Amino acid sequence: MHIAYDLHIHTNFSDGDYSPAEIITLARDKNIKGIALTDHDAVCRLPDSLPDDIDIHVGIEFSTSEQNVHILGYGLDYTCRDLQLFLDHEQMKRRAVMIDMVEKCRRQELSISMDEVIAVKGEAEGALGRPHIAMVMIIKKYVGSIYEAFYKYLGTGKSCYTDYQKFTPEKIIEKIHHWNGIAVIAHPGAIKPPGRGKEALMRVIDAGIDGIEAYYPRHTSKKSQYYVYLAEKHNLLITGGSDFHGRFKKDIILCQAGVVHEYYREFQNALHTKKQLICQSRKGA
Repeated sequence: MHIAYDLHIHTNFSDGDYSPAEIITLARDKNIKGIALTDHDAVCRLPDSLPDDIDIHVGIEFSTSEQNVHILGYGLDYTCRDLQLFLDHEQMKRRAVMIDMVEKCRRQELSISMDEVIAVKGEAEGALGRPHIAMVMIIKKYVGSIYEAFYKYLGTGKSCYTDYQKFTPEKIIEKIHHWNGIAVIAHPGAIKPPGRGKEALMRVIDAGIDGIEAYYPRHTSKKSQYYVYLAEKHNLLITGGSDFHGRFKKDIILCQAGVVHEYYREFQNALHTKKQLICQSRKGA
């Protein structure tokens, strides 16, 4: 299968390593026809000048109260004040959690400061995340890799981990629809244990999810086929993406997973329909 569209990419507006401009250059070098920049609880800022030989979408990856159940939002109305306030609030919560995790590191004699974490991120805007703490740990030689940092300190339930209150998957889907967007469940095959992933899928389908990210680097061929079957059975969009982060996920490369033109066309048509609804609502306002 020739992958032409990568619909799940992170930039330095959250826990990615590359700026939006650098991602666009990388994608064009790979002859990718379309990309979606989907940062965590943040909207990346595109360059002023964009090429006309690649489709570029800006989405958001939303965390939920269910561990590793993430919802991708596409085609959102970014002028919506409610969405802007939501993102501001989520980023405030993320920052508070990061401060607490840094303090937990210091109590374990891991000399890490928030200034160092922010410096690793580089981009002043957007959302901080655990990979930024992990990178400081690597720089200071406390660990040898991001995976070791998560295994020893930053993973769920580990000694330096702090969680924060999130919305349920159902509520996030409701909000995405309120913001005139399309909701897609991200990497369902990465939800553990496997039985819980199937349960989460059924929940979001019942809640009105619009699509399933069937193609993902860590999905087996069998899993992808199952998600395609499920999407077709419930008349849902079929999407895919690499979840590219740069050095923060070195084992994943840009366009390692994605979709062919047929699925992308359906995705694009759905976005166009949502855009028309936004225009109609503004005319009627």
